[in-house]
Amino acid sequence: MGAGDVKFFALLGFLLGAKALIPIWIIGSLIAGAHAATILLSRHWLIHTIPSWAPMQTWFSTSTIGQRIVSARKGRQGLPYAAYLGIGALITVFNPELMHW
Repeated sequence: MGAGDVKFFALLGFLLGAKALIPIWIIGSLIAGAHAATILLSRHWLIHTIPSWAPMQTWFSTSTIGQRIVSARKGRQGLPYAAYLGIGALITVFNPELMHW
């Protein structure tokens, strides 16, 4: 989690209470894990099943749009964890029985 994700998590704790943080964190982590696994598996699948994928990947990294995306990310890597925490918060708010541990 980056600094923004931690601040968002703290805000959720302030707004929803400490009991809501564990289900939010578990749901957000499960969704983030599923997203990460999907990305890794799709990259593996694309490289090994489509022989023309490697040249497309090279083209993307040298294209104008590819370079703009790389420069916008400024070397950062990762997943938008705050978005998954937000989804977990919505699920927890609409299912309050998750907060009764």
